[in-house]
Amino acid sequence: MHFFTEKLFGIELFLNMACKMTLFRHMTIKYWSVRSLAFTVLGIASGVVLSCATGAYSPLPTTVLAGLAGFLLFQGQALHMFFGAQRGYFEYMLLMKGVESRTGRLIRQSLGIRFYIRSQIVGLKEEHLSAVIKEGKNRLKWTDLMCLLIKASSIARRNGEKGKEISILKTALSLYPYSVVVNNMLADCYESQGMVEEAMECCRLGKMDRLVITPALKEILNRKMDQLRRQTKIV
Repeated sequence: MHFFTEKLFGIELFLNMACKMTLFRHMTIKYWSVRSLAFTVLGIASGVVLSCATGAYSPLPTTVLAGLAGFLLFQGQALHMFFGAQRGYFEYMLLMKGVESRTGRLIRQSLGIRFYIRSQIVGLKEEHLSAVIKEGKNRLKWTDLMCLLIKASSIARRNGEKGKEISILKTALSLYPYSVVVNNMLADCYESQGMVEEAMECCRLGKMDRLVITPALKEILNRKMDQLRRQTKIV
């Protein structure tokens, strides 16, 4: 039994390492593999439906070809992301996907899978997220709390509550003042309110993030600062 436990631990460790590796220096293997599998399954399902609809004698060739087409379709999309998308924007989107994924896990753990599924259909409400934050304030890691606060700020933005959004983001910054994600979101809020100096300060703090900052993400903040300087004619 101990032998199998060690083997399982080794496999889990390998998968965790593989998920942190990157393709093309900015597309994670986890992102690529999950999307490739999803497109392949979608292609296979389409092949089965097409075979049934046309009354094919042997559905296997159609199904295999459709699955292969689905797989290749995403490879084309992946190459487009690599060659066409701005690297910094893509990395930022991956960070936001990570925040969304972790938030979903915390909600499932705190409120149950049934509530999580319902929230995906009807939309997550602020009071439910506040309950998760309040319940886990003393036991969750600060990174988990920050993810929940980022999600709460997104809900406030969706509801048009700009003041509440800024307040929530400031609370998130009290956990880690240099978060590139939170500072970028707060800079957008300040810029929309005409508070250019405050937005510039957020960009400066975001560039000091030592946890997830990359040259491409730093370039996003540099471009935003240049844009803010042009607005105020600061040289």
